[in-house]
Amino acid sequence: MRLSLYLLFLLFMQQCQKSEIVDRADFWDTAKPSEVGLNADSIRTARKNAGELSNLYALMVVKDRKIVLEAYFAGHSKDDKFHLRSITKNITSALTGIALRDSILLRLDTPLRDYYRNLQNSKNGDITLRHL
Repeated sequence: MRLSLYLLFLLFMQQCQKSEIVDRADFWDTAKPSEVGLNADSIRTARKNAGELSNLYALMVVKDRKIVLEAYFAGHSKDDKFHLRSITKNITSALTGIALRDSILLRLDTPLRDYYRNLQNSKNGDITLRHL
C-alpha cells in the first residue's frame, strides 16, 4: 500500500508539472489531526508559523491519505496556480530516497508496467522510476 501511495504521489506531481488543475477530492479525504495520530497543537503551531513567512503561500499536511491541514496565505487560495520551480524534483527525490531506504522500492530501473497492469501493453510502461 505504501508503494501505491508513493507512485500515486509521483503521478500527481507529474500532473502538477504540466500546469493542469488536479482536483484534490479525487485523491484525498480530510481528517482531524487526532484521527491520524497527529498532535493538533503542533498542526496549529505549524499553520501559525507558516503564515508568518513572507514567501510561503500554501501549506498542506497529509497523513494516511487524508488532508489534515490545507492553508493558504498572502491572499492565495486553493484555486491559484503556483509556480513550483524545482521543488517538485526535490520532493520526488527525497521521497524516492526514503522509499528506497525503507525497501518500499527495490530498484529505480523497474518499469512502471511492473506496478500498473494497465500499462502492460503501453509504451508508457517502459518508463522507469528513474525516468520520473
